[in-house]
Amino acid sequence: FRTFTIICVNNSKKHLTNVRASLSYVANKVRAADRVSLETRDGLSVLVLTQEFDGDLFETCIYYTGGVLREWFAEAATPFSPEKGETVTALSSFSIEEEDGLLAVTSAGRDGQPHTLHIALCRE
Repeated sequence: FRTFTIICVNNSKKHLTNVRASLSYVANKVRAADRVSLETRDGLSVLVLTQEFDGDLFETCIYYTGGVLREWFAEAATPFSPEKGETVTALSSFSIEEEDGLLAVTSAGRDGQPHTLHIALCRE
C-alpha cells in the first residue's frame, strides 16, 4: 500500500498535544506498514499493521482500551495479548473506521472534542 494523509485538526486548543500526537502516530505507523487491516481481537477494535523483517512477519496492533491508546508488537503468529501493549497516550476517546480504502481516525483529548485524520490507502 502507498498512503497519503489529509489532516483535519482544529488547532484552537492548547491541550490538543495528546490528540495531535495520537493522530500523527497512527499516520506514521500506517505509512510504514506493508499491509493494513482493521480487525476485532479479544473484543477490541484493532488496527493491524503487518511488516516483513528478514523473511518473518510481524504485527503492530494499535487499539484503545481503558482510556489509553496502546501498541502491541509481536511476530504475526503470536496470540494477541492486549494487556501487554505499551501505552502510547491517554485519550477520552479513540476510534478507527475503514470504508472504501479510506481510514478515518478520530481522537479526543480531555475536552472531549473529536478530531479526525483521514488516511487514504492506495494500492501500488
